[in-house]
Amino acid sequence: MVPKSARGRNGAPHYYYVCAAADKTAGIDCTRNYLPAVSADQHVLGFVRQLALRDDLVRTLCAKREASFAEGLRELRQDRDRVKASLAESRREATNLGLAIARMAEEPSRALLELSRDYDRREKELEGTLARMGEDMPFATHGGLAVKHLFPLDGEYAFAIRLKGSDNSGIGGIEDEHEVELRLDHALVKRFKIGGHFKGPDPGTTLAIDDDDVEGRRLHEYRITADKALEIRVPVTAGVRLVAVTFTDSSPTPLEGAEYGRPAIDKFFVSGPFDGTVPKDTPSRRRIFICRPTGSRDEDACAQRIITTLARRAYRRPTTDRDIQPLMAMFRNGRQERDFDTGIERSIEALLSMPAFLFRIERQPAGVQAPYRLTDLELASRLSFFLWRSIPDDELVDLAARNGLQNEKVLEQQVRRMLADPRATRFMNDFVGQWLEVRNLFGQTPDPVMFPAFNDTLRRAMVRETELFFESQLRDDRPVPELLRAKYTYLNEQLARHYGIQGVYGSRFRRVELSDDRRGGVLGQASVLTSTSYANRTSVVLRGKWVLGILLGTPPPEPPPNVPPLAENSASNPKTLRDRMQVHRANPVCASCHTKMDPLGFVLENYDAIGRWRDNDSGAPIDAKISLNGKDVDGPNAFREALVARADQFARTVTEKLLTYALGRGVEYFDQPIVRQIDRGLAADEYRWSSLILSIVRSTPFQMRGA
Repeated sequence: MVPKSARGRNGAPHYYYVCAAADKTAGIDCTRNYLPAVSADQHVLGFVRQLALRDDLVRTLCAKREASFAEGLRELRQDRDRVKASLAESRREATNLGLAIARMAEEPSRALLELSRDYDRREKELEGTLARMGEDMPFATHGGLAVKHLFPLDGEYAFAIRLKGSDNSGIGGIEDEHEVELRLDHALVKRFKIGGHFKGPDPGTTLAIDDDDVEGRRLHEYRITADKALEIRVPVTAGVRLVAVTFTDSSPTPLEGAEYGRPAIDKFFVSGPFDGTVPKDTPSRRRIFICRPTGSRDEDACAQRIITTLARRAYRRPTTDRDIQPLMAMFRNGRQERDFDTGIERSIEALLSMPAFLFRIERQPAGVQAPYRLTDLELASRLSFFLWRSIPDDELVDLAARNGLQNEKVLEQQVRRMLADPRATRFMNDFVGQWLEVRNLFGQTPDPVMFPAFNDTLRRAMVRETELFFESQLRDDRPVPELLRAKYTYLNEQLARHYGIQGVYGSRFRRVELSDDRRGGVLGQASVLTSTSYANRTSVVLRGKWVLGILLGTPPPEPPPNVPPLAENSASNPKTLRDRMQVHRANPVCASCHTKMDPLGFVLENYDAIGRWRDNDSGAPIDAKISLNGKDVDGPNAFREALVARADQFARTVTEKLLTYALGRGVEYFDQPIVRQIDRGLAADEYRWSSLILSIVRSTPFQMRGA
């Protein structure tokens, strides 16, 4: 059978159903059963997190997106050899990850850490202000970059900094002396000095230098090679470490409009390890090596204890001898190849390749042809991947193994415990990113000429505001409709300046009470407003469609083909977007949908294409007044109140979206009685988030599955 996508019409997340009869060669034998195959990202990420590894390290393994993963499974089903090849690839990925028991590197590697275009653009915007580039940067610095980098082994690593212009035109701005700092985990490694040796323009930038111009040749050579001095080789212990390279503020500030400006960091190379050794003690090794053999006769017993513990976490259930023996065979192969640690490494590579790890297998009981209830262990996995986007912890597995989740009070206690856990932030960020579609912002680039203030740091700040706001609503167990009109948000200095809000300083986000009606709720947040705009202008259609589909659950039909583009605005006779859209709606075919959508977008026209407040559009005053359900609505604040008045419809939409996320499939017609039942209970409990989540976990679709 061909795997079918579980994505429903209501925008389900990236989960897929894969036929369980896939291949007995892959170790799966559960005919006519469907496996909800969560992406490899979540399984690997969740398991390796339990080995105390940093997310930054783990994500080097988790590069596959869910859609491509499902597509790969479709192809692999046609070719058993490719199934085996895929499992072998998974083992190689595990080896690349290293799991902190990495084999010694045979060859030192070289990594290039380069500034993104947006980051570089932000540095240019701040030129002359000597602004600190972010929280990871030291105080009294400007420019540069900070990045978390994996150092796989203990050993020496070489660092090389390259400045802009060193590869061709010559380094600019080094007539005066500057200081460049290299730091590891905020500790100073080296403070370099560069510049100040030669004055005047470089004669080699435009013309060839005469052979007898000795000073000119020396100056040109220095301008091209000066950054060769920005190199150092130092010992570094293994792990993921914050590497920062930046200029200190001790150097003179160039005058505005100076011909040569100031130097800028272009590239940063990290090479190594040289003479690398496996680290003797790390948090992840302590989690893995829960015992150590005292002699060769103890090795099998210790290895079995380690492997059994890891397999229980990876398989999300108690293990059997049939689970452990293949992994022990891999251990013995590795032990024969080198040593005890290599044997454990081989067994972990095999563990990460096992179908029981890569798939959430929900087996249909023998002889059952009707819908059936999940086992407690299967329910524990569903619950954990819903609320933590990760594997269940030991407490949840222990309870499930004793069938403790059948007790409703125990189940509620576990749900509340999991929501209070910091790991629940993953679910909150992922759900709000999918539901409100703010993660689409990472695929958008507003026109840099029209919106020069927009850059990557502002983009991330926009998304972070929405994530923190949504998390606070859930953790404080606020009513669901408060998402639309809460009078607070989370800002840092850059985003506050973007909104025109005073008194917020620094790059750290903090809760800010809102004093005017321009902001408030998700409709006043730049992440939503920017992601529902075009690169060069706002879109009442995109914003109206977003309100209908995302907030009210009544998405309009797809537009007909060959719809003509909206006429561009005239500089001599500027018109508002409302006036230009009026011509567009004159077409009867278009009017049927635009009559519903456009007013919901017009009321948000005071926000420009990157979410800033404005009173006019290209010189023409904005009219944000609309008629909604026979009542006049004047501006965003009145619009928020009008939506809150339809709290039952909004709450029903949220219920469907969250149920879709929890099930990993779209909500179908046969789910509607459950949706209505959840909504009734939600209204009786003041629309609290805890009530909604508990109702979904207790629901029939969540706890049962069809035969």
